[in-house]
Amino acid sequence: ECSIGGSNASSCTALGAASGAAYRCRVRALNSVGPSGWSSPVQTSTLAATVPDAPGVASASASDPLLLRWAAAAERGTPVLAYELQARDWWAPSVGWVTIFNGSQPELDTGDLPLPEPLYGLRPLPGVPYPLRVRAISRLGPSLWGPESNLTIPQRGGCGLSDEQVFRDAPAATKAGIQSGLLACVAAADQAACAQRRIQQQVGLSAPCAACWVQEGLCSIRRCVLQCLQPASAVCARCSQANCFPACVLCSGMPEWAFPPP
Repeated sequence: ECSIGGSNASSCTALGAASGAAYRCRVRALNSVGPSGWSSPVQTSTLAATVPDAPGVASASASDPLLLRWAAAAERGTPVLAYELQARDWWAPSVGWVTIFNGSQPELDTGDLPLPEPLYGLRPLPGVPYPLRVRAISRLGPSLWGPESNLTIPQRGGCGLSDEQVFRDAPAATKAGIQSGLLACVAAADQAACAQRRIQQQVGLSAPCAACWVQEGLCSIRRCVLQCLQPASAVCARCSQANCFPACVLCSGMPEWAFPPP
């Protein structure tokens, strides 16, 4: 039952009606003298409850850690219990879609919880598009997936998408090419320029990215000369990581986990 005040009212909303139920409705008017007779009843029904609509497109803030948000799904007769957010990892494309969040709010602060590998805490490589999708879940099941979107962090250093693809696709060959380029230029008048040219040619890195790895290599030669008499040794790798990798991270804009294996 719903009551409406005012002489021009001609509709009302009946709260609490059950989904997918049939109702017979009638109406009467009231004034200071009393009520009128009831109108003839009409048959009506409410829509059956179903899964929610798909949520909106997921987008990211420019903050660090990232804050991901999406438009809440429209409920269809039953409350939304959770949202499932998935991403595809560019670094490991064979893995497919990975669920990185399952919670009740239409947002994810990546600083609040650990996220599954191989997404590395969802701290994406700069310049790389990471596909996202989200769906809503009610007691009746999940909605369709919302529109896919791409999460892309701006390039922060000398290494861009083409360089990161080299590191991803051939890490061992990349490391060997960098080392051979450096060793071939030990006696050169301009070691840095010589090594940069060789690394660009042999490995396929861009000039700014190659320059960062030349700096790392020359740092290792200066700071780890005894440890790196055998460049492929674990002792050499540990010394370079401790003394030279931090500057290479800043120069390249790449996280250390994406560097070639020691």
